[in-house]
Amino acid sequence: MIPRYTSPEMAALWSPETKFATWLEIELLAAEAQARAGIVPEEAGRRLRERARVGSVARIDEIEARETRHDVVAFLRVVGESVGDDARYLHLGLGSSDVVDTALSVLMVRAADLVSAALGRLHRALAALANAHRYTIMAGRTHGVHAEPVTFGLKAALWYAEVDRGLERLRRAREVIGVGKISGEVGTFAHTPPEVEAFVCERLGLKPAPASSQVIQRDRHAEYLAHLAVVAGTLEKIATEIRQLARTEVREVEEPFHEGQTGSSAMPHKRNPILSERVAGLARVVRGHAVVALENIALWGERDITHSSAERVIIPDATSLLDYMARTLAAVIEGLRVYPDRMRENLERTGGLVFSHQVLLALLDGGRSRDEAYRIVQSAAMRAWEGRGRFRDLLRESGALSDTELDACFDPADALGHVDEIFLRARRATRRDPGPAPAQEAPPMHERAGEGRSPVVMETDLGLPRFSQGKVRDIYDLGDQLLIVATDRLSAFDVVLPTGIPDKGRVLTGLSAFWFDRVARMMPTHFITADVTAFPRPLRERRALLDGRSMIVRKLRRIDIECVVRGYLAGSAWKEYAATGYVGGTTPLPRGLRLGSRLPAPVFTPATKAASGHDE
Repeated sequence: MIPRYTSPEMAALWSPETKFATWLEIELLAAEAQARAGIVPEEAGRRLRERARVGSVARIDEIEARETRHDVVAFLRVVGESVGDDARYLHLGLGSSDVVDTALSVLMVRAADLVSAALGRLHRALAALANAHRYTIMAGRTHGVHAEPVTFGLKAALWYAEVDRGLERLRRAREVIGVGKISGEVGTFAHTPPEVEAFVCERLGLKPAPASSQVIQRDRHAEYLAHLAVVAGTLEKIATEIRQLARTEVREVEEPFHEGQTGSSAMPHKRNPILSERVAGLARVVRGHAVVALENIALWGERDITHSSAERVIIPDATSLLDYMARTLAAVIEGLRVYPDRMRENLERTGGLVFSHQVLLALLDGGRSRDEAYRIVQSAAMRAWEGRGRFRDLLRESGALSDTELDACFDPADALGHVDEIFLRARRATRRDPGPAPAQEAPPMHERAGEGRSPVVMETDLGLPRFSQGKVRDIYDLGDQLLIVATDRLSAFDVVLPTGIPDKGRVLTGLSAFWFDRVARMMPTHFITADVTAFPRPLRERRALLDGRSMIVRKLRRIDIECVVRGYLAGSAWKEYAATGYVGGTTPLPRGLRLGSRLPAPVFTPATKAASGHDE
């Protein structure tokens, strides 16, 4: 990882601070699970959560270099200083790889998400490019030589479909590496039971590895890196084509060139495709890292460390590079200069040779044998290729076809009559952008409850001091903590509707717990737990009401700002758009959208959070 090719997000993800914070979270989760199992005192697990701190990264590095020669031991020593006697309950029954490998999986999952976001931006840019040039005709090329007419939009649609497969590959990479292990030195759970592993992995968003040795098996890491390498190859393919089309002799497209940009220190006229070249070059590095990951699969016995030193380089490097490549290529596509007139000019340079197949088919339709028809077309084509006449004129001289028949042969519309169908097939094949769903009339709210559905919870009363009540959540005072209970109430246009949606509160709480758990790995949050079994005993007795729809949080001062991201045009957003043509006051949207339409891109609308009435 070098700063030139590393985004701030990737730099933060692979920083020592994030690594050690993730190690600490795994240690604390393991201690909490052991407290639940009665292996360590319950109070010790709570105190560890409250007091344990990573401390100084520099101090960990110093202890490792000066004394331990072991990073996990140095880390545990520094963390232990923050918790006193309870340090003996940290890392109890765990091996170093339980922490290091599980943390690596967490970081690799998050890295895959960052790369997916960058690739998603490229995916959207290619969709826009394809639609803009759906009918921009140009010469197709095979072996670098003119073949038959295509459109630049078809070329971009081809890239779009391949990037879509790349997004699917990243999903598979995320899935294959999304496992953890807390199974001890050789994977036998000799010193801590499997339920500890299950608890830790569930809280981290991972699955327990079905079987492990001292480490998670490296075929997973190799598959992850292989998927990254294939995606890098796709980006290289697109970049290479842009470079080809940007050659002076072709000049059908051009990378964005900014005012003040310098192409050469000695030749002021130069406008080089440096970004595409950079993408193509870095793809070679990512491929090399995949080879190293394949070499790491075979280890001695239950583990050696031949893989470890290499992974410290290749995994942060490969993910950071692919993220950079996707961001860079997206910027190129978003600002790509396309020259349709030059495309048409190049198409016509051969005097119509690109229509030779059309001519061949016309002769066959006229009753000629294939050998005779091929000889007629090739004879005229070779003379035209060598500059001894224009292809169409030479065919006319042969008398093989009438002028009307030649007009039909040299009409590109016949060669490109299925462009719309190809676009439709490419759109149907993608899983990430299905467009708005067909409008369906929803059944009345009371009918949705149906047989077998939970009753609608509109109000909660726990006999506790009520801290406040929002439109959809009830909040109770627990002293220095709060209990938030999500009801099934439904709000729209600043009012609570008389009917609700069954289990809406459980969905809200599940989403909140999911995201706050992940945000907590980057920064402190108010969230403590949504696990009812960890609630105080009197609350656990109300499990039937609270389970799945409640969480305990710290009592903090709230910053009254709300961040809304809209993916569909509904509610107040539809009302605003119908009246003004804008959402959020500043985001104009294309005409033709209707209630329920999927937006072309998500719209972000920050607002003040009003205690009552409308958020502004």
